Amino acid sequence: MWTLLLVTLPTQPGAVRLRIWRSLKALGCASPRDGAYVLPADHDAAFGEIAAEVLQHGGTASVFELGTREPQQQDELLAQFSRAEAYAQWRESGEAVRGELAALTETDARRWLR
Repeated sequence: MWTLLLVTLPTQPGAVRLRIWRSLKALGCASPRDGAYVLPADHDAAFGEIAAEVLQHGGTASVFELGTREPQQQDELLAQFSRAEAYAQWRESGEAVRGELAALTETDARRWLR
């Protein structure tokens, strides 16, 4: 089972939109389309809090519990939560920095740390 949050926010104030977006991003939501956010069903309380904030600022928000009809839909939804590509990029960046640091002299490394 999944929890779906549908939101529409007023265009102003922008700070509210940004705060809501950051909250959703921090939760790791899948977003199959604008204004629609999905998490496993055990996260419905978090969506409830975000929905309350959206409503408080003049937006609309609805939280639904849903399931998928076909195994393929389930697989597609699960794929939206995959972070393998992001982890691979992070690892490549870390390895590049590690290589750069290994090439530094001790003096240059100390300067770099300052």
